[in-house]
Amino acid sequence: MTTPDAERTIILQSHRADPPPPITTCIDTVRAWASDAGHDYAFERDELFNRLPSWFVEAVADNRLMMSDLARLLWLREQLDRYDLAVWIDADVLVFAPERFAIHCGGSYGVCRETWIRRGGRGQFLATHGLHNALLAFRRNNPLLDFYIYACGALVHNRASNLVDHALGPDLLGRFADVLGANIIPNVGLFSPVVTAAVAAGKGRAVAAYRAAHGEPVYAANMCASFLGRPANDGGLTPRTLERAITKLLKTGGAIVNGY
Repeated sequence: MTTPDAERTIILQSHRADPPPPITTCIDTVRAWASDAGHDYAFERDELFNRLPSWFVEAVADNRLMMSDLARLLWLREQLDRYDLAVWIDADVLVFAPERFAIHCGGSYGVCRETWIRRGGRGQFLATHGLHNALLAFRRNNPLLDFYIYACGALVHNRASNLVDHALGPDLLGRFADVLGANIIPNVGLFSPVVTAAVAAGKGRAVAAYRAAHGEPVYAANMCASFLGRPANDGGLTPRTLERAITKLLKTGGAIVNGY
């Protein structure tokens, strides 16, 4: 399902100055897709954070992930004064099948389903399911955006000292899961480092595990660049692995992960 022709849509992205090559590639795929789809596009750097109240920035101790989680919502709300549909896409989202990709927003808003693959015992892979905010879509007069903004502020105000990086993104959206219903965008994946490594290698049971657990083809994916250099999570994610995975996804148009 594509957005209606009469609907004015804007795609929003942000990243600090001088993104590394893999992120530049991801941004370029989103910008090109937006242009081909006839959507407007806007990109900001650190000016994204100018929308945040000073108390919030102080409370999260300049944590850029939590700052971004709220700032993107405020930017989206601004755009709905001029657009029918405003869409945020993380800078590390790669659109690898642009001819198939569209914003599947079943109602007045849409969030993405998360399928996270990790190693289990005896060579097995385990899947957990949730929601993520790498892509958020809101139509004008939707019932969620204002509440989401309020909830982010209230959560930080009440629990700022013990919040983790993803408290305002996947964790908070997970609490909304039972009421979000069908407003889930299925064709945007989120690849854990173990899945990215398998894609980069061109084979691996982690890819098959992802395909079986997610249950829907994906035409774009968050490549989880925030895991670059982390020692945990199945050995972390290296720039070389990320670059190779991006190359494979673009070359195969997603066939390597979708199996078609």
